Amino acid sequence: EMQQNIDQATSDLRETLEQIEIQNVELDIAKKRALEASRIKSEFLANMSHELRTPLNGVIGFARQLLKTPLHTSQLDYIKTIERSASNLLGIINDILDFSKLEAGKMILEKMPFALRETLTETLTIIAGSAQEKGLELVIDIDANVPESVSGDAMRVSQIITNLVGNAIKFTDKGSVILKIHLVGYDEDNITLRCEVIDTGIGIDESQQEYLFQAFGQADSSISRRFGGTGLGLVITKRLINQMGGQIGFTSAPNKGSNFWFILPLGISQFEIGEVLPVDALQHKSVLLYEPRELTRDTLNRRLVSWQLIITNVANPENLTSVLQTKNSKFDYIIMSCHGFADNASFIHLLQQAKQHTDCLILLHDCLDQDMIINVLKVNADVLLSTPVSDFTLAHHLIYPPVPSTFVSLPEQINLDVAQRLNASVLAVDDNMANLKLIDTLLKELVDNVVTVNNGADAIQQAKKQPFDLIFMDIQMPGTDGI
Repeated sequence: EMQQNIDQATSDLRETLEQIEIQNVELDIAKKRALEASRIKSEFLANMSHELRTPLNGVIGFARQLLKTPLHTSQLDYIKTIERSASNLLGIINDILDFSKLEAGKMILEKMPFALRETLTETLTIIAGSAQEKGLELVIDIDANVPESVSGDAMRVSQIITNLVGNAIKFTDKGSVILKIHLVGYDEDNITLRCEVIDTGIGIDESQQEYLFQAFGQADSSISRRFGGTGLGLVITKRLINQMGGQIGFTSAPNKGSNFWFILPLGISQFEIGEVLPVDALQHKSVLLYEPRELTRDTLNRRLVSWQLIITNVANPENLTSVLQTKNSKFDYIIMSCHGFADNASFIHLLQQAKQHTDCLILLHDCLDQDMIINVLKVNADVLLSTPVSDFTLAHHLIYPPVPSTFVSLPEQINLDVAQRLNASVLAVDDNMANLKLIDTLLKELVDNVVTVNNGADAIQQAKKQPFDLIFMDIQMPGTDGI
């Protein structure tokens, strides 16, 4: 009887094992199908990038063209809204496409020489406007020993910084956002940087922190959430950093702000990128620095110390007044912030006083009011610089101060009617009619002779007929493609 029971149990077990085996095979097949479906979906999206971006390019381009034409106030407002909404949509599409490329393993990173500080300054200049609108102090603090000429994928480094600093600004209502970069590893061919983005924003609840680097996951996914976005920014950032051989992490507490840090390995470029400034020329020159905001003051102070200037530091208008009332105090430079003044009258009075104590008065501002910039700041300063100011820009204006009567300011908008059109012939090729029309419109503002065709075969015919100074070629076209 016992033997029979054992035989029965063994037979049942064998049957169960066979069923499990069958289920495993079925699961394996289902898993392969799911992975294949996911791969096809990701590949489809990665390949669709051109198709998705192209129509938006037309919308944004023509909205910007319309802004150049005479419009009454409400029309101007509508067009600006269209342009802004289309740009936001493009940002969302770019996120989804980048995510798909990373998923499909189609993201290829470049290794090209680039100027690190210059790239970071350009990136922050684009997003500084949103910090200025909220009255936030945006600070960029790069250690002096971090080399300028590096090699890697500048566009992706810029994207990582845009995502992290953009997030910090988005989730911070008052206080500051700092980008800190210092060197943690160095050999003949490579450097390792530790970058930190520190904000004084809303912070992230501990229960939500684990979802932060998950695709489409957001710390607040409720229906009443305050902040938009796809929830892909951090996932893309993490994957890009991992693909570069780095790592990312963060510390955060509700209402105490967040600190996102990442380790970024980069190559050292064998070539000097950008202009090398003779900073030795600044040794032992005197500078009066007035900046009431502590973080910006500390950062500026460190830069000026590294250039070996003799610094007088003041942090409030009262101390500035007492320094400027000293009869014989003369400085090679005075660097003044526009913050901390009770009213415009006292600010202008101090600017005029400061002007008598130096031949080079540099004003640092984050003002969005154009009237204030033109009527108050420009007329009372020798140099006007928008914050956060890069090391290169500041050093350049200290080494090459403006000649009296000329004024160094932010780049003015070029008046296209007055600008001389180039006597050049240009061929533009694109199979999308809206894009072709936009390229044609933009080129006709700049050059005399523009020829447009919508396919590769016609482009070859045109190029055989006449020589062109420049050809703009769409790569993806049916039939004969751009390449």
